[in-house]
Amino acid sequence: MPNFDVKIDDSGLKRLLKRLTGRLRNLTPVTREIGEIVLESIQRNFQVGGRPRRWRRLSRATIAQRKRIRRWPGKILFRQGPAGGLMGSISYAPGPDRVTLSARKVYAAVHQFGARRGEFGRVLATVRQYTRKDGVTVRAHTRRMLVPWGTIPARPFMVVQTGDWAEIKHAVGNYLRRA
Repeated sequence: MPNFDVKIDDSGLKRLLKRLTGRLRNLTPVTREIGEIVLESIQRNFQVGGRPRRWRRLSRATIAQRKRIRRWPGKILFRQGPAGGLMGSISYAPGPDRVTLSARKVYAAVHQFGARRGEFGRVLATVRQYTRKDGVTVRAHTRRMLVPWGTIPARPFMVVQTGDWAEIKHAVGNYLRRA
């Protein structure tokens, strides 16, 4: 039986694997792209009033308050427009192995998850002097009130939609193919 040697030149494969592992050490370029995809999706959630399910309507009291300050009709969670308020506070921070999205408003979690009336206890509120519709003047005073004063339904705005995953996978695939 004859002896023979087989030599396989795998230097190209080794170079490819080295480039791939190098790209996997710092995924910041692709996490930045993923951040943009998810941020745009969240902004669409605000623009259409909730996805995949529409957010619950505003209460009559909230609509009345919005009318008083001339912000009605308007969109839910969109009182200050796209640049201000809750929607304008959302940002992302890409990193070498993750992307972090956050909303920089203290009330963001309440709108995301909802809150029951009085869930956060009571506060002492200062009421300025005012005149009622019947002409009676009410002096300035303080009173204890529940926080929140009414139940706030959950309106999940920071939601990655099913359709976003295909776009995210596509971005990751493109990033790896560029190796």
